[in-house]
Amino acid sequence: MRKIFAICTVVLLYISCSDDMLSGGSGQGSPISQDAVFWTGPEITFALPDGSDHRTAENQDRLTDNVIITRSVLGGQIFNFVTETAALQGSSPEGTEWALGRLADVENLTFAPFRDAIGKPRDVIEGAELVLHLIEDDIFIDVTFTSWSQDRRGGFSYIRSTP
Repeated sequence: MRKIFAICTVVLLYISCSDDMLSGGSGQGSPISQDAVFWTGPEITFALPDGSDHRTAENQDRLTDNVIITRSVLGGQIFNFVTETAALQGSSPEGTEWALGRLADVENLTFAPFRDAIGKPRDVIEGAELVLHLIEDDIFIDVTFTSWSQDRRGGFSYIRSTP
């Protein structure tokens, strides 16, 4: 009797949890929640000029209190200034996941860490259309990269949607 009760409890818990989610592809197969926010407002451009001090507010794209995107003159990829002091190739920017594509197709996209989603930034970044997911805030944003500086200059720019 206890086994039947335990099995029924697990099945009911699974069904109730899956009802709270939409089908779709955030993360490696994790569904998009019904509470997700999609920034579809006017686009803005963020540009970090070559040689800029990434530690100053004007050289950071503050998306939320949890995610501030910037890049160092040491080169490498972008990172989250809130949680990181420099980019880590496999995980930066922390608290985010990315997919090639647009918000209009978000339920069919596969999200991954930045570098896994795009490969080497210098090879594919210019013109790359991506969707950025701010994991903790559960916000999805369209992002189109327009420049990516080489040789440890640190500059980059993109156009992104707003709330």
